[in-house]
Amino acid sequence: MDRRVVITGLGLISPLGNNLEESWKSLIQGRSGIRKVSSPISENLPYSVAGEIKDFAPERFIPKRKSIKLMNKGGQLVVAAANMAISDSGVNPRELGLALGIGGTQYTIEDAVAAIYASLSEDMTFDHQRFGREGLKSLNPIWPFTILPNMALCHISILYHIQGPNFIFSSIASAGVQAIGEVVKKVREEEFPVFLVGGCDTINPICLTSFFLKDLLSPSSDNPEKICRPFDLKRNGLVLGEGAAFLIVEDLSHAQKRGAKIYTEILGYSSCVYGMGEMPSKESFVRETNGAEISMRGALKDAGISPDEIDYINADGRSCEISDWAETEAIKKVFGDYAYKLPVSSNKSMMGHLLCASGPAELIFSILSISQDIIPPTINYHHPDPRCDLDYVPNEARERKVDIVMSNTFGPEGDYTSLIIKRFS
Repeated sequence: MDRRVVITGLGLISPLGNNLEESWKSLIQGRSGIRKVSSPISENLPYSVAGEIKDFAPERFIPKRKSIKLMNKGGQLVVAAANMAISDSGVNPRELGLALGIGGTQYTIEDAVAAIYASLSEDMTFDHQRFGREGLKSLNPIWPFTILPNMALCHISILYHIQGPNFIFSSIASAGVQAIGEVVKKVREEEFPVFLVGGCDTINPICLTSFFLKDLLSPSSDNPEKICRPFDLKRNGLVLGEGAAFLIVEDLSHAQKRGAKIYTEILGYSSCVYGMGEMPSKESFVRETNGAEISMRGALKDAGISPDEIDYINADGRSCEISDWAETEAIKKVFGDYAYKLPVSSNKSMMGHLLCASGPAELIFSILSISQDIIPPTINYHHPDPRCDLDYVPNEARERKVDIVMSNTFGPEGDYTSLIIKRFS
């Protein structure tokens, strides 16, 4: 018989706040964390708006100054959010397994730019000989160790003496949710009883530019807080963000034995790949609708519940024209007439798309929706789209009894994941 799997610890740093309490308060109050990007390199880019972490102090969570220097921003965020989750749960870190979803955007572009500039000749052309003599010297000797995705996982393991199994996922948008889902399977199948699991991503000019060149980003605006408009008729692209989110996922009997507080139970998980990329066409709409439908139906089947038992959908809602249409259509296919009675909202309207951290962060907000019986709003929703005709909880949070939540995370690269959680009883 499969074990029951519960969540016993939470840790979050997001554009909405540098801890769980600040982030949740901003979310419920409908306050956006999307601003002009502070990096000087981004000032002259065609796109420089994002959900950026503000006033983060790594020394609060990482005791050794030398350790901080060995980490890039992503590694520091990972360690801080992991620290929060471990402290919240009261678990012995040595007992933990570890799974992390993290993207390929962890490099520090300033170091690379410095090396290039040091390698330019007097006529501003790249000089290979000067690169060997001067450019390489401008790089920090440990720079290669800061850019590897698995280094964040290593830092957590070293700092907290984590001795269990460890895994890393790098599928961009869905990586954090896939890490959670695969950990759930391992706990159910009695491979290991308790994991620290989550996701992290950071923004930088290269990341922003790559999404801009794919024509996925909403154009920069003089009013960044209102730029992300999921499901609204005037939506025109996603907004990127950064953050780190971690949960303690645990076998129920293990949690009860150590007297842990239990937030919620994880009922279902599903993940699939169905095509790639978002292009404004009939074919892309069909592809994204099918992928979203498969993911949601799979999670319901895994949970062993019927669609009308879901009380709230924390939607992917990334504010792109095709993807929001497709998610709405998929919800109607899966839930039938009940879809029109079902609250659906998008956390991304306030914090942007956190890529690998998006799914875990939104799952944490879903957990708090259950524990506090309140549904976060979709802000900047002012112009109804006839093709997006569900209840998107516009602009203001809603008090409502919430027992079961489905949380969707769909990637522009064609991966679809859904998780279902339930009030523990």
